[in-house]
Amino acid sequence: MARHLGQLARRVRQAMGAASEARLDPLVAALAGAAADLKRLRSEIKAGSLQPSRLEEELHHLEEGVLDAARRALPEGEVVALEADAARELEGERTRMTPDGFAATRRALVARALRRRCRLPRLTLFD
Repeated sequence: MARHLGQLARRVRQAMGAASEARLDPLVAALAGAAADLKRLRSEIKAGSLQPSRLEEELHHLEEGVLDAARRALPEGEVVALEADAARELEGERTRMTPDGFAATRRALVARALRRRCRLPRLTLFD
């Protein structure tokens, strides 16, 4: 797990460089914080002071923060377009989905689009 966290930290630093070049300052700050948190988590895993079962929860929290920063860093029109694309992609399936399922799937599609647009890694143990 410590090795994987090191790989995630490396990907986050690469994303930070790309965000800096694109002048997405709120995202750069969030990625710097995530890199520091990944370093801390890696140390805690190595020391045995972090329960492995809590690690995925911690990573999910970091990813949500980074995605929120990406939304804030991008121009509003671009975020609206990503959200509209996700809704359009799902529109044909809407009648077969529960409202909660539709909303969750739409959020996942928007998150994937944000990660692609901002070159963000998935912060998870499972990739």
